[in-house]
Amino acid sequence: LPGRFEEIELGVILDGAHNPDKIKALIKWLTAYSTQHTAVSGKQSAISLILAFKKGKAWRRMVDLLIKNLYVKSVIATKFYATTDMGKYQAVEPEEIAKYVKTVYRLQSTVYSNSQEAVFEALQLTVNSQLSTVIVTGSLYVVGEVRTMWKLSSFA
Repeated sequence: LPGRFEEIELGVILDGAHNPDKIKALIKWLTAYSTQHTAVSGKQSAISLILAFKKGKAWRRMVDLLIKNLYVKSVIATKFYATTDMGKYQAVEPEEIAKYVKTVYRLQSTVYSNSQEAVFEALQLTVNSQLSTVIVTGSLYVVGEVRTMWKLSSFA
């Protein structure tokens, strides 16, 4: 399905996981994906997360699950601008996500006000530090924005 465990390009995965149960399924899938990658390459796949969440969701719990269960190297917090079922401006502010990640996990966390900038930053990080996998998750809305941008750009 588009936006669900979708490897849009080698090492770039989109998944619209937007609640703890869906995050757990993503982690299970990524663990198998990472095991395969490690067997082929001989090294563990580090992950750069691009995260955006809809207000009212258990986003802290989702962050906890991701960071505690995956080899996360960096987090890029962003937001989406799509109109949701609850109206406009329903994304958690990326500064709030980044502050949580830095405070609780002491992980590198960068803030971008839009998902397109976040994707370009993650790709740059991947090239510069040899991060192997970029995961875009936390909301179907952010996955939709990124997927549309990707398909319209020269990446496709």
